[in-house]
Amino acid sequence: MLKGLSSVLLPSDDTSWVLNFVDGYRELGFEVITGTLNFTIEASNPDLIHLNWPEELTGWKCPSERELEELEARLARWARRARIIVSVDNLYPHVSGDREVWRRLYLSVYSAADVIHHFSHTSCDIVRREFPEIAGRKHVVRTGFNYERLLCYKKKDRDAARAEYGFSTNDFVLLSFGSLRYWSEVDLLRRSFSNARASRKKLLMASKYGGEDSIWRQRQRRLLLKLWRCRGDIISIRRYVEDAEVPSLFAAADALVVVRRDLFGSGLPSLAMTLATPVIAPLAGVIPEYLAGTENILYDPTSFRSLAAAIDKMAGIDREKLAVENSKRAAQWGWKDTISTCLAGL
Repeated sequence: MLKGLSSVLLPSDDTSWVLNFVDGYRELGFEVITGTLNFTIEASNPDLIHLNWPEELTGWKCPSERELEELEARLARWARRARIIVSVDNLYPHVSGDREVWRRLYLSVYSAADVIHHFSHTSCDIVRREFPEIAGRKHVVRTGFNYERLLCYKKKDRDAARAEYGFSTNDFVLLSFGSLRYWSEVDLLRRSFSNARASRKKLLMASKYGGEDSIWRQRQRRLLLKLWRCRGDIISIRRYVEDAEVPSLFAAADALVVVRRDLFGSGLPSLAMTLATPVIAPLAGVIPEYLAGTENILYDPTSFRSLAAAIDKMAGIDREKLAVENSKRAAQWGWKDTISTCLAGL
């Protein structure tokens, strides 16, 4: 066992992302314990604690002064008993709250960690600038990650998947997947798709607008989006897409279009590459690092014309070849190696 460690606590109740860490640790022979309750009551006795989202430790809400003090004391107690690793997923939470309180929460977790793990050099640089107090602590980078857990599900072939969603073999199908958190993201997708000139273009929308506005504005904008989705060249999936369906969903697409305003740590390119799908993504944040040296297409996220041009360019390249290359690259981003990189920093 590495450095005499044999057990790890992953203090999360998440049933998707954190399972990747579970798999990585189990491949290395670790006994794995999960759950926020195990962290809170301090009853287990792991050699190692691996944290993800600091905000999950405060119930996914902005903590009070008392809650912060209690968490800081708990982290200090755990640090006397176990080594601590934290993986950086966000710069700040995607939920509302006082920025300074969130900053203190994140800084408390980073300060207690023996190793701060990043999925990109971009993440490492941004976090060190935002939190100079912990810039000198041990940071490790393992570029990229994959969604290999999804590969266990049977995937329909391209034609069968397309037929299920109402597309023909010769359609040029673009996929929008996941949440659109800001109206600017929705607007960018709408305008670029409308202006793209690619022949037989179609849009498969398995995404929804979350909305950062007032309730009235959200309702108004959701209505506008609903009307736009009624176009004949758009197929909408409004229900939740289960993991078992995701591989077939991506098999139906010629490319995934990533529309993100916050590009600190998008998992969409990695998801597409794992599932052998070409990617159109913003030239910003962590994305260029993930797609460096590939033929995936980057665009200027401030310009709908740039995204429209990227869509047209994707229509003309050898997408089958790119799909194979993406799959091979994603296979190199396995979780066993990610966890090994984290442990090597201890």
